[in-house]
Parts: sequence; structure tokens; C-alpha cells
Amino acid sequence: DSTVTAAIGANADILVQDDVLVSATAKPSTDAESIGVSAGLAAVGVSLADAAVTTTTAATVAGGSKVTADMLRVTAQTTEGSDPTARSSAIGASGGLVGINGTDSDASFTGSTTASLGDGSTVTGSADVTASSMTRQEASATGVVAGLLAAGAILSDASSDATTKATVGNNVVVSGNSLEIEATGTDNNFASAVAGSGGVISGTASEASTSTTSVTEASLGSGDATHKIDVGAL
Repeated sequence: DSTVTAAIGANADILVQDDVLVSATAKPSTDAESIGVSAGLAAVGVSLADAAVTTTTAATVAGGSKVTADMLRVTAQTTEGSDPTARSSAIGASGGLVGINGTDSDASFTGSTTASLGDGSTVTGSADVTASSMTRQEASATGVVAGLLAAGAILSDASSDATTKATVGNNVVVSGNSLEIEATGTDNNFASAVAGSGGVISGTASEASTSTTSVTEASLGSGDATHKIDVGAL
């Protein structure tokens, strides 16, 4: 598990001539590989690979803070690097008079990415609150079974469960040229399963599956006559 945070604490009072940047960026990556080979009169083989990533990325200006600047930028980003966020590969082979092989490959991502401007904060200047998430999961499973009686199950699964939120809380005051609140989320899941068998009696099953559960949200809280957004562009 990994956690990346950047924060301005509650009731802070910040005055600068230029910009204020609160930024948290995570580039998680994990790789799992399994190779299994079995042989004999009765050969039974199992090859399992599981690559799982859990990440929390948060950029926060806590409640009651006062920021005077040309621009306040609150940015949280979870992104893939040159390698996939999660990658798993399982290869299994068995051979004998009776050959049975099981191959299972799983790659998964679970995480939250949040950028927030807390309740009761005051920004004199422009504000930009942005949260973005981009992940890639790859799972591959390959199995080869040979024998007089050959059987095997080849399974692969790539999945993601991501929450991406950009929020401006209740009773926030912003007075400047602009206020931007943006949340974007992209999850790419790829799975492949290849089965091969040979024998007088043979039967193999292969299954590849992908799934995505995601929440992407940009929100602006409530205010009143003394707590309002007064900007040139929203």
C-alpha cells in the first residue's frame, strides 16, 4: 500500500505575491510473475500470479484556511509511469499419463485520488482544484497440458476500483479572476488467457475478464450571503 499527501493545515493564514501550489503525485507500479512446470506419471501443476496495488493520493487545504495569492492550485494526481500500474503473468505446463494444470493471473488497482479546499476557507485570488487518475492493469495467463488424460483451467482477470474527487467545501469564499474544479478518471484493463492441451482425452477451459468500478466527481458546496464565490469565470 502507498499513501502520498500534501496539505495546508487547518486555519492557516498565507499571504504571497505569486502562486501557492499544493500538489500530490503518485506513480504506483507492481509486477508479479509465476512459472510452473510439472511432469510425471500423474502430473498436477498450479501457477498463480497476483499483482495488487492500493494507493491513496490527496492534496488538501484544510478548513478555515486563508490564502491570498495570484493563484491557489490544489492538485492530486495518480498516474501510470512507463510500466503498467499492475501487471501479472502466469505460465503453467504439466505433462504425464495424467496431466492437470491450473493457471490464474490477477492484476488489480484500488485507490482514491482527492483534491480539496476545505469548509470555511477564504481565497483572495484565483483557485484551481484538480484531481486526476489514470491507471493500467494487465493480466495474462498461459497454460499447456499434455498426457493421456489432459485437463486445465486458465484464468486471468484485470480490475480497477478508483475514486477521483475534486471538491470545494461549504461556506468557501473565493474572490479572483477564476475558479476551476476538475476531476478526471481513466482506467485501462487488459486480460488474456491462452490454453493448450494434447492427449487422447483432453479438455481445457480459458477465461479472461476485466472489470471497472469508478467514481469521478467534481463538486462545489453551499454558501450564503457572506460566504460566496465571486469570480470572473467558473
